[in-house]
Amino acid sequence: MQQRNMAPKTPDIYKETIRALDTYFNDLCDASKERLKFREMRMNAKEPFADWVLRLEKQAALCKFVEAQREEEKMQAITRRSIQTIAYKLYEMASIFGNSLERVVSHGKHLDFIRTEA
Repeated sequence: MQQRNMAPKTPDIYKETIRALDTYFNDLCDASKERLKFREMRMNAKEPFADWVLRLEKQAALCKFVEAQREEEKMQAITRRSIQTIAYKLYEMASIFGNSLERVVSHGKHLDFIRTEA
């Protein structure tokens, strides 16, 4: 069928078919695939904490989480998948902060500042 849609002198029908399929499927956003990507994300060792949080927020927007789930997923990512020194302290402090995402992120930025200055 793809052969009928292409110009008669197309050199490689297979490559053109793959390109057409890639173009079609790249435009689709699959929320379950995006959630899997979100849950596999890790903070890089040299990445600033603020950039890590922004990367999480950008990916969470593609996941189509409901608001409460979005907050919980981001909290888990920040307290468990940040670099070890920050994640450990944020995990300890989360309950003290009443599991407030804003306070945890603020404290994480502070810890990152201390880490970079040291």
